[in-house]
Amino acid sequence: MPHIILQYTDNIKKGRNFNPLFSEIHSLLSNKAGIDPINCKSRAIKLTDFFIGEGDKPNAFVHLEIRIFQGRTPVIKQGIGNEILKMLKNHFQENLNIQFTIEIVEMDKELYFKS
Repeated sequence: MPHIILQYTDNIKKGRNFNPLFSEIHSLLSNKAGIDPINCKSRAIKLTDFFIGEGDKPNAFVHLEIRIFQGRTPVIKQGIGNEILKMLKNHFQENLNIQFTIEIVEMDKELYFKS
């Protein structure tokens, strides 16, 4: 825990080496939320079927979902979200109209099972 799930539209061609980005995110979560980086599980999912707005070709999106256990203050979560938003904008620099979104989802520790 946590799970970091990055979804991006396949019209984004640059920035597809996600390891540096994931490493930055893991470090941030460690520093800001006290999460051990060894527990971070990240993945990127390329979306080939998508439709944005009125279907214009130069539109794209990047959505990052971070699933963490409950217990962080709103200030910590807002700080994480704002810093990761900057990271995403730096990572995906392209001549597209990219919408960036981040969602932090709290999970109930009692309902998460791991072996």
